[in-house]
Amino acid sequence: MILIIILFVNCVIYGFGIGFFFVALSFLISVKPTAWPAWFKSVRTRFAVAVCLTIAIAIIFPAHENAARHRRREEARRADVLRTERLENVHQLAILYNPSSLQRQTGGIMDGNYQELERWQSLLLSHAVDGVLIGRDAEFGGNLDPATSVIRYRIGRRPWCEPIQLKDRSGRSDLDALARLASGTCLISEKDNLGDADTVVAVEFLPNDGPRSFHRHDEDVTANRIALYQRDGVMFRLVSQETHVGGSDWFVPVVYGSSGIGFVPSMIFGGGADFLTMNNRDPIPPDIHTRFLQWGLSAEDQIKLSEDVMRQTAKLVLDRSDIPEDSAVNDFLGAYLFNKAWNDPDRSLAAAIIRNPNVTRFPFDGPSTKTPGDLARPIAERMLATDLSPSMTSAKLSSSRYVVQRMAGLIQLLPACASLSARDLIEQADHDAARHVLVASAVRMVELDLRDARCRK
Repeated sequence: MILIIILFVNCVIYGFGIGFFFVALSFLISVKPTAWPAWFKSVRTRFAVAVCLTIAIAIIFPAHENAARHRRREEARRADVLRTERLENVHQLAILYNPSSLQRQTGGIMDGNYQELERWQSLLLSHAVDGVLIGRDAEFGGNLDPATSVIRYRIGRRPWCEPIQLKDRSGRSDLDALARLASGTCLISEKDNLGDADTVVAVEFLPNDGPRSFHRHDEDVTANRIALYQRDGVMFRLVSQETHVGGSDWFVPVVYGSSGIGFVPSMIFGGGADFLTMNNRDPIPPDIHTRFLQWGLSAEDQIKLSEDVMRQTAKLVLDRSDIPEDSAVNDFLGAYLFNKAWNDPDRSLAAAIIRNPNVTRFPFDGPSTKTPGDLARPIAERMLATDLSPSMTSAKLSSSRYVVQRMAGLIQLLPACASLSARDLIEQADHDAARHVLVASAVRMVELDLRDARCRK
């Protein structure tokens, strides 16, 4: 009887599952025969009834639950209406989304949808809209509250712009946007309310339909939704809604435990009751990129800066001696070096960027081609000239060490024999105790070139 009580408590804690059926069987078979009517005292009769009851519940209960799940999935997309026409007169655009939810439904990968939402800065810098309001995702299926707090971003002129992460759809630095920031066209943030927006794009997610009283590895209903709202008086009117749903159905009951000590012990000491699932479906990822293009909310179709304008911008800001380390100008010059100046036949601008001690933010996604041979000495000069004095702040010293190591990595990408033109500078850096470890890859490149028979000619 104690075992039955323990099993019953376990069943209540972990919910319906095989625990329920096991308790039913145990109770019907183990209770003393005097407690039953005469016709039910036979063990065979009680066992047959218990088995029939177990089978009935195992079939009826999942069927009833699955029907309810299907209804909830249909209800989630019943009100869908898709608008594909271009939006007009969009001045203040609000974008509501939750990055963690988007990553969770895309397997933790920063896919094109995530990048699309993270590129809202380009809408401002290309003047596609006047302001962008960013907030957390709205409740799935809920109404928008104009009093919701958001952060509003707008364009403003300042001597120096703060750095921001700007990527194009290939994942590389967005040079057009960075060039505008470098010229003093800055993104300015301030607190605001959702009610100041005239258009709202909400990317909503439904991870499940509520908490569970027992362990579950499946979801009843999973869904994502792209909803478009436009101002209608003081409220917002839904003009487009696209929902993709997924989920799973219950199949057969199972028991599992984390202790790994067997079936009955896991029922007594821990584990849980659950159902094996079938028809498991993930919702189709939201196609945010296509919707933004259709609605005219993508900066992709804006006029790009010409090569001459971008080069002139780089020259103008490079001539300034007071470039702050933590600025968009620093980001622009580092990105411009690897994306444009690197392949320019005239290496003078690339060499000037490399030699400038104020340029310290060289991007991780470096050049896709080998380092030009005629940049070997400018790179080695910067590697040797970068200040690594111990009196610097830890943040400044860390930044300087990164520059030295980055330069050494560029030496390693030189074509055969090119490192020898800067051998004297590289060896000086190697003899410096503060740089010895940081320039190891450059020293290795010199050693390889010295052994190369082609370099002895």
